[in-house]
Amino acid sequence: MRYYLLLLLILTDKVIAFELVNDVTYFPSVVQGHHGNSKYSCDGIDSFQFEQNGSSKIYGTLDKDLMFCSNNIGHGLPSNGCDTSLEGYRTCSVTGVDIKGIDLTGENEFKYSSVSDGQIHSCSSGQNVILGLNEQTEFSRVTLYSPCVVTFSSNHSEYRVKDVEMGGGAKIVLSSGDYYFESLTLNRGANIVALGDVRIFVKSKVNITDAKVNESEIDNFILLGYDDINVNGDSYVKGKLYSDKHVYLNGSSFIEGRVTSRYLRMNGNSVINQKKQIQKSHFRISFNSGALSCTSKFISVQACANDNCSSQLTESAFVTLTKNGANYSEETFTGSTSTEVWHPQGGLVTLGLGVTVPSADYSCYIDGRLVTNAQCQLNFEDSGIYFDIDDSTACKNSNNFELFAVKKDQVTQQCVPLFANKTKPISMVFNYITPDAAGINEAAKLTINSLNTPNASKVIDGGSSEVLQVHFDANGKALLNVNYPEAGKVELAAILTETISSTDGSTSETLILEHSDQFVAKADGFHFFNDSGRDGCTGASCELFAKAGADFKMNVKAVCGVDDGTAYKDRVPLKNFQLTDLKIKPVLQAPLVSNGDIKDGSLGGLGLTSLSFTKANSAPLRLTDQTYFEVGAMSVALDGELNYLGASIPETHSSSEIFGRFSPYYLTVTANTSHPAAQCGSFTYMDQPFGFSTGEEPTLSIIGKSKSGAITNNYQVGDWWRYHGKQWLERSYSDTSGATSADGAALLIVDESPISGTVEYYLVNGTNSVQRAYLSGAQLHYGRTASLATPFNGQFDLELSKADVTDKDGICYQDSADAACIGFTFDDIAKGDVFALRYGRFVMQNAYGPSSEELRLEVGTQYVGASGEWLTNSEDNCSVFDTTSATESADAGLYLKPEPGLEAVQGFTQPVEGGQFGYIGLGKSLIYFPAPNTGGEVILQQHVSKWLKFYWNYNAVGDLQDPRGTAHFGTYRGHDRIISWREVY
Repeated sequence: MRYYLLLLLILTDKVIAFELVNDVTYFPSVVQGHHGNSKYSCDGIDSFQFEQNGSSKIYGTLDKDLMFCSNNIGHGLPSNGCDTSLEGYRTCSVTGVDIKGIDLTGENEFKYSSVSDGQIHSCSSGQNVILGLNEQTEFSRVTLYSPCVVTFSSNHSEYRVKDVEMGGGAKIVLSSGDYYFESLTLNRGANIVALGDVRIFVKSKVNITDAKVNESEIDNFILLGYDDINVNGDSYVKGKLYSDKHVYLNGSSFIEGRVTSRYLRMNGNSVINQKKQIQKSHFRISFNSGALSCTSKFISVQACANDNCSSQLTESAFVTLTKNGANYSEETFTGSTSTEVWHPQGGLVTLGLGVTVPSADYSCYIDGRLVTNAQCQLNFEDSGIYFDIDDSTACKNSNNFELFAVKKDQVTQQCVPLFANKTKPISMVFNYITPDAAGINEAAKLTINSLNTPNASKVIDGGSSEVLQVHFDANGKALLNVNYPEAGKVELAAILTETISSTDGSTSETLILEHSDQFVAKADGFHFFNDSGRDGCTGASCELFAKAGADFKMNVKAVCGVDDGTAYKDRVPLKNFQLTDLKIKPVLQAPLVSNGDIKDGSLGGLGLTSLSFTKANSAPLRLTDQTYFEVGAMSVALDGELNYLGASIPETHSSSEIFGRFSPYYLTVTANTSHPAAQCGSFTYMDQPFGFSTGEEPTLSIIGKSKSGAITNNYQVGDWWRYHGKQWLERSYSDTSGATSADGAALLIVDESPISGTVEYYLVNGTNSVQRAYLSGAQLHYGRTASLATPFNGQFDLELSKADVTDKDGICYQDSADAACIGFTFDDIAKGDVFALRYGRFVMQNAYGPSSEELRLEVGTQYVGASGEWLTNSEDNCSVFDTTSATESADAGLYLKPEPGLEAVQGFTQPVEGGQFGYIGLGKSLIYFPAPNTGGEVILQQHVSKWLKFYWNYNAVGDLQDPRGTAHFGTYRGHDRIISWREVY
């Protein structure tokens, strides 16, 4: 058998590569949802963003909420879908917000293969085909269904293929690089092997069924789909999956890695298991400048897990500290450590790291500034002054610190005081560091205090110096503190000029001793507040603050420290506080049981969770586009301990006003399938009022949504559902059956009264998580005219106005956040129900009989048949009538107009005066008149219900009328011999 491999050489212009995909940004957790490249969290998410069913599991959640806008809680979400830190299981809870996704435009647009005819359509068992050995990097179709191997050469870092389809034991081996496949289908037995950092980009849907992808130890593998990714059967994928649309996991599919998608659907026994991440580590040496040869110098060493060392390795690390290229000491530590360096010889030394575990590079910071490793140097002086100022809180005195002037004793090599019990003039120089002099808003001054008696103080302008009289005690030490009433990193330098004479006084030496130290004055805390003019509140009916997802104002001020306990809200804001990443979080304030609500609500997400204080916007920081994505009320707090220029601000150091009440941005409405109730067995008469079957009345589920389209769960909590009390006062009905009367006029369905029935409400319970409104007691009818109508199946709409589906806050039903308010229609009620309608009437026959016997008069019901003829309504077993004597204008009963002598005649519904309430059976019944023993006739009018009246035209009256007849006593006519008979209207 022969196989032909047609490979077409393509020369392409150089293109811009897809951006580096940052794990921290786009794969921060084992799973998360994204909303594309929009500014707003959850933007455009219009259904459950995370849906989990069956026995599917997620491992590696660290007991945290998953970053999705919504999940299918109450709709199949399992109670054991996520793991716990104690190796148990829990329900997968969500944060209510998602992350920003990758921008798939510009340099990240999909790159197509320009080849249309070159393809690999088959290979033989055991064959090994290598692609890319020449200049070719673009191919058409690769179709493999035999146990062969196709390897993409490491000669190139980018390949493009139109379609890849594999199965039957075929294997593709990918060298490090980017691979653009317009389609990717992996069937049973297919295997993709990665030999390095591999990224696969797929334009159309990815389908993986019973296949393996990256079973090796390669951790940096990314499968990125511009469309859906479907993983089915017993498939295994190791790496990071990203989809701009859906990721579907079915069967027993297993993902070892992380998943980020616009929507995630997990079914069956599928599993996502967080693999152990390889940390990108390096080491950092840091110290302050200045050292003395007569004492040790403390050096800090950190094992960093990220570029800025804000995260440190959690595993044990080992380093060898070097001095002037030689091994000096060994340190084993976790995270960070501090070690001492001695150099009694004095002079310049270069510090560094030799062997490190894990093996990694190192960087060097002196006085907080990055220097090259060759400049990682310390100068050990034989004499000098020294002090170390702890980081402080703005506006408060720092911790007391010692300033001492020493020299090395040439015999003992120990530090000894230059002088004792003396007061010396020291020039103190104050400088702004971060922000620097150009970056500050407030040119705050530094106060420095010399605390040994005699005390002294100086206030120093930034960039200036003042001479401070400093008293040294018997041990040659001075005690000082500083106070900086602003935020930032600043520097204090001390310059002492001292003349030292020889022992015999024959010579002298003038020493200029200098030392500087930088310290941070941090904010004591933060206060979050608003200046919208509306105070926040926590009640379900209090003043509306903003809609969920709508922009609102939020201000933040960093504040001074105080000694008197003044609340943060009453403190002056710091004008120089600048920070690019202040992490904040919402704190639920309502609904809460403690506020009187029926249960605690869900915490929503903030749109802006990382704030930036800048020179132009810091005192306070004013936001006009903060958003909150839930109903209720919340406050704001710091999200974790804050690292400000290396100084820590505790997470608890903030206060907040209440932000609330938040309502939904708009409402969505869903209806049940309602069913009208037939009123006479299998049918209903036209003009006969009918309602709806119990439990099947028109019912609306009213759900609140945020601007992004995510469901606001708290809208369903008790009184926070602000729809309660609506009565659908503008509702109306319209026929959709298309039925007409004989004259072609459309049939009308109308309310019995101007508006009948009331809107009632179902309570939320264990099986119903959405509050619902239903129409109770409504009565409708199909109206009749004098023009007959043949039988038809009723079908109609119930139309609600915009006002009917708008809640008390004016939040209305909309198709989306950008759409207009609309009404709601229950479409085609009774469609498919065979809700039969008949045009009917009640008829009375004339009766004749001797006056000495009981007289029977036939009555019954008729309807208009399919051909327009009147038929006995043999299905009528429900109509009733009353023969109690009544006046002519009464609504019920039998009106009798007797001839003289027959005034005592009455009608009964059973023989021998057996009751006066009658039933129609099979469309017929009788009225019985006891023998009056007097001849004559009685004119009769049977009062019947409206739907059994008819346009009889008695006395030329054109309205609906009761049926009439005559009872004749004393005359027996026998049987009428009718030649021809018809009714004329």
